[in-house]
Amino acid sequence: MPATNLVLALSSPEATVARAGGKGSNLARLIAGGFPVPDGFVVTTDAYRAFVEANGGAALTAIPGEVDPDNLDALEAVAEQIRARFEAGKVPASVAEAVGAAYEKLGGAACAVAVRSSATAEDLADLSFAGQQETYLNIVGRAALLESVVRCWASLWTARAISYRARARFSDEALSLAVVVQILVPSEVSGVLFTANPLTGHRGQIVIDASFGLGEAVVSGQVEPDHFVVDATSFRIESRHLGEKAIAIVPKAGGGIEHKDAEGERASLGDAEVIELSKIATRIAKHFGAPQDIEWARAGGRFHILQSRPITSLYPLPADVDPEGPMRVFLNFNAFQGFPDPFTPLGGHALNLMMLGMQRAMTGSGSRGADGAGGRLFKDVTPAAQHPILRRLVLRLISNADPAAVQLIRRMIDEGRLGEQKGFAFETWAALARFWPKKAALMAATLAAPERMRARVTTEVDQYVEKARANASEAASLGALIDIFERDCEAALPNTLLRTGPVFGPAFLLMRLLDGLLEARLGFERGTGMRFARGVPGNITTEMDLELWALAKAVRADGDAAAALRTRDASELSESYRKGELPGPLQRGLRAFLDRYGARAVGEIDLGRPRWRDDPTPVLHTLASYLEIEDPERAPDAVFEAGAREAERLAAACTARAAEGPLGFVRAPLVRGAVRRIRLLLGLREYHKFAMVQVIDGYREALRARGRDLVARGELAQEDDIFFVLPEELRRLARGESIDLRSRVAERRADYERERGRRQIPRVMLSTGEVFYEGMAPAGKGDLHGEGVSPGTVEGIVRVVRDPRGVRLLPGEILVCPATDPGWTPLFLSASGLVMEMGGMMTHGSVVAREYGLPAVVGVHQGTTRLRDGQRIHVDGTHGVITLLDASG
Repeated sequence: MPATNLVLALSSPEATVARAGGKGSNLARLIAGGFPVPDGFVVTTDAYRAFVEANGGAALTAIPGEVDPDNLDALEAVAEQIRARFEAGKVPASVAEAVGAAYEKLGGAACAVAVRSSATAEDLADLSFAGQQETYLNIVGRAALLESVVRCWASLWTARAISYRARARFSDEALSLAVVVQILVPSEVSGVLFTANPLTGHRGQIVIDASFGLGEAVVSGQVEPDHFVVDATSFRIESRHLGEKAIAIVPKAGGGIEHKDAEGERASLGDAEVIELSKIATRIAKHFGAPQDIEWARAGGRFHILQSRPITSLYPLPADVDPEGPMRVFLNFNAFQGFPDPFTPLGGHALNLMMLGMQRAMTGSGSRGADGAGGRLFKDVTPAAQHPILRRLVLRLISNADPAAVQLIRRMIDEGRLGEQKGFAFETWAALARFWPKKAALMAATLAAPERMRARVTTEVDQYVEKARANASEAASLGALIDIFERDCEAALPNTLLRTGPVFGPAFLLMRLLDGLLEARLGFERGTGMRFARGVPGNITTEMDLELWALAKAVRADGDAAAALRTRDASELSESYRKGELPGPLQRGLRAFLDRYGARAVGEIDLGRPRWRDDPTPVLHTLASYLEIEDPERAPDAVFEAGAREAERLAAACTARAAEGPLGFVRAPLVRGAVRRIRLLLGLREYHKFAMVQVIDGYREALRARGRDLVARGELAQEDDIFFVLPEELRRLARGESIDLRSRVAERRADYERERGRRQIPRVMLSTGEVFYEGMAPAGKGDLHGEGVSPGTVEGIVRVVRDPRGVRLLPGEILVCPATDPGWTPLFLSASGLVMEMGGMMTHGSVVAREYGLPAVVGVHQGTTRLRDGQRIHVDGTHGVITLLDASG
């Protein structure tokens, strides 16, 4: 192989990611931009592959069996084996000669160099892999250099590197490694700099850590560095903290490094130097077009840039947001829906249109721009939060879905960061004047005639669903389908939620008012009013769960069906169902259930998510868990009926107490009438969601059919790829234009999978980039706190679930999860309590928990990490407190 393929000058335009790795490529771009980068060269990925081929090929890096990213002991044993193979390997003569020649040109034996790994998946815009490979400092001589290069190659296979790639879902087969060799900067001071605050996400702050000597002391955490925070616009130093800086790492004569005592009490950088470095870093960030994590050194009165990579830990901002413009507040809509995962691109587009339609119906305005970030939907609530009157209404509404978000927004208001506006455009007020009186009239009509209004709105919603599904199935072409799809999405919420809301909304208002009245005036305990929600009739989701329980009872009565469900894998049973080969009662019952509820799923508001009809495995898992319920008193139908009887007894007790005293003849009918309306209307809360899912399902099936056509034409690899294509791209296809969809879909699928792996999603985000994750109470020792949304107390064993698919919840376990949507509720029938990180009084999980009588607490900060499987806890759903009874889980 020619030497030019094995070694490149660091300034070479051929120093691409594929040949020079992420670090090498970024350094080449810095040199091209005129930034002060030490001279050097790159040992290319071709050299790495030549070494691997010369020393056993794939066998050199073979990893036996499956990789468990959490089993670091096992990974360390594997890494040690691979490292030993590398150290025993022989560098091909062509590689050794090319590296030696480049080293001689750099200065030869008199030249001390830094040798750094540069993987092809390192320092990229979406994956940094920072610190996963190795750096060797003050290397002197050709032999030491070659040894360091081999060690860098081997560092691609350390335990932490293997684990990181597995967690990031990055294939080892796509990986290679280059090595960057640079003249060592004998730095007096060095460190790291972030052009955005890595802790808060603030894009307007530069953060610098600095210490004496080589930067390894800071990067490896061996010293407490000086810490500076600088305003990224004015370059004013906002804060400084001088660290102890007890040691300095310095070059040793003849090669290697050593530790020396440092003057920790003295600042490592003066103000002028901090500002100079900040200005260089700002130019680098503009050069790359993204916030950067920069390693730097100062020697001989000059700054040197050692490497720069994107700060991949930052949560992405919504498109078209200017971090330097007026501050905006964005609310995480996914948290409202109990759906922490990202949306598929087409699914997110559909939901944004639905929200746009509701906004236009309510305010008469709205644009099609989506406030998407990280695949989730974030809505700009700044105008409402800035208005001194409207903010009260909006924050009250938000508190029903995510009270923790309200706390965060109130903090922004109290700190004076939001500003204030006094009014809206005339058109907005006119729209509000048209909208709200109509809805108020519907609410009044509902209170006067609840049965008639409930029947009326369910009929209207059903008619809309039927028409929309017909539109989807009858579209004559792909272009026509996309046009009617967008129109129906925009009409979805006005025809579902804005119809049912004024009917079930009064029930929630009455429940909250009655709860306060019973506690303050009649001496009942807090949360009594919420108990009227137990066992309410007419909730479509509750009916679904009870039908699944009825199927479980039918299966239990048939020996063959019960044995199949208990002994066979659910995915195998799912395949048997598709072939019509399940035992009779199970086959028939499952088909009937899916005919009615097959459009449902976990994450069902995302058009791109598979439905139960597509894969009934989750339903079969739940059925199997239902067979574990042996106690007749814990049978879901018995629990539901007992809840209804309790609500009736409580209503009688409240009415009787209200009748006491001089105004009892007025209070008693009011309490009785309020309870009656609560129980008649609350069940409608889930109806609009079920209707929306039916519409989504109709268009999902129509789009999948078009996806099959595109697969046949070679445009897509599989039919579900259509959910990763945007409407305008589909219109271009419909017009006969040529477009490379396969590469776009592959890129979007990769982004989607990476975002699915994100463990924490912000509740609130500011246009500055600041993100807020907190729940109702900060993390700490002792009890966990949240908002009680379903009254009562329970003790039980924790079961942490992040994805309900494949989970068999044991009877009596307390379900601890990030959030829930209707796809989760079959698990509620086995659970004895519920703890969620997201949610509020009116979110789905809270509503269903109240109906089942499950004590529930929501908004619990980091509940799925602070609680562990097997722990015994006490859940107080009235006061929002979780107490750890046994930490041995």
